[in-house]
Amino acid sequence: MRLMIVPLMVVFSGVITHAQAPSSRSSNPSTTGVVKSVSASSLTIEHDGVDVGFRVGSSTRFVRRDPPHGAGRYPNGANDLVLRPPPTMKDLLKAGERVTVTFRHAGASLQALEVRVLPAP
Repeated sequence: MRLMIVPLMVVFSGVITHAQAPSSRSSNPSTTGVVKSVSASSLTIEHDGVDVGFRVGSSTRFVRRDPPHGAGRYPNGANDLVLRPPPTMKDLLKAGERVTVTFRHAGASLQALEVRVLPAP
């Protein structure tokens, strides 16, 4: 009898540990829309005819495949990651671009965690 209890306890503790393990997938919601306006601390997109505003902070991550000014060049003429100047919000996004925003609820507002610029169709 004692020999059966030990294996069952090991299996049971493994199930509990697995059930409590954090999920690797993000639980934050996201939405896709067209950029309406950009300022230093906020972003407004249009999603299904409704304007949605997000707060943008220093921890917000921006992802885009091409340089913001096209042709592989940044405002100071640099074309690599080392010499490029730190971009401003208005350098990163333009009105009319399609984006996906991953966000979280922060009180009464929405805090943008990641803004991903989608390629033009």
